[in-house]
Amino acid sequence: MGKLNKEKLQIAILGPGAIGSFLAALLWKSGHNVVCVGNSISIDKINKSGITFESKVYGNFTATPSAVVTLDKSVDVLFISVKAVFLKDAIRRISENWVRNSIVIPILNGIGNREVINDRFGGRVAVGTIGMIEVSRSREGVI
Repeated sequence: MGKLNKEKLQIAILGPGAIGSFLAALLWKSGHNVVCVGNSISIDKINKSGITFESKVYGNFTATPSAVVTLDKSVDVLFISVKAVFLKDAIRRISENWVRNSIVIPILNGIGNREVINDRFGGRVAVGTIGMIEVSRSREGVI
């Protein structure tokens, strides 16, 4: 718990869609080091323009997290927020070497995902939920 209170966390978001970009933007705004991991189209948009965030609760801002196709550094926390149909392909973007000491938090809906994630990341997986949140991403990438 000491690291959570004293240092910036190294956070990866696998799947920077609506929910993943929402998390990435807020965590980045809070001062953490955030890297988004996704397909080349999503990553190119983030690298070019950042994540435009508009919220009556959190305000309007543009977050500029790092963005890569394949995770290339160790992180403290890995959030998995891809759509379930893309999960098996997406987790290949994460080498186990970079999450050896990480907490893995899946936040995707559907059933059968837990087994796929546990098979890949084992005991590092925490229980995750998307809870009660409504997020949208416009065609222009505004969250």
